Amino acid sequence: MNAPKRYFSPDYFTARDRFREAAHQAGGRSETLPLDAKGPGGEELGIDTAWFGAENPRRVLLHSSGLHGVEGFAGSAIQLQLLDNPPALPPTRRSLLFTFSIPMEWPGCAA
Repeated sequence: MNAPKRYFSPDYFTARDRFREAAHQAGGRSETLPLDAKGPGGEELGIDTAWFGAENPRRVLLHSSGLHGVEGFAGSAIQLQLLDNPPALPPTRRSLLFTFSIPMEWPGCAA
């Protein structure tokens, strides 16, 4: 698969599955915060997170895939690239948190 197809997803549900798998493969601690809203086909929706590093760090870098628009396509692709080769973190001082949200302009996800 070439890089654009590998990282840029055609829809929200594909991007979410790729994010969850990449976070798992990279060793992140994942959690999904469920939402009351449903997808267009009744699918469960939520905000997915992946935490890397210390439990109580002095500093945290937060990367969000996007919140409400077309930035979700690029934000998701950036996250997938970073999760392919996550940066090394000192064991107790820094952490990295990724959030994957539901931009409403994703195709098939006008919840």
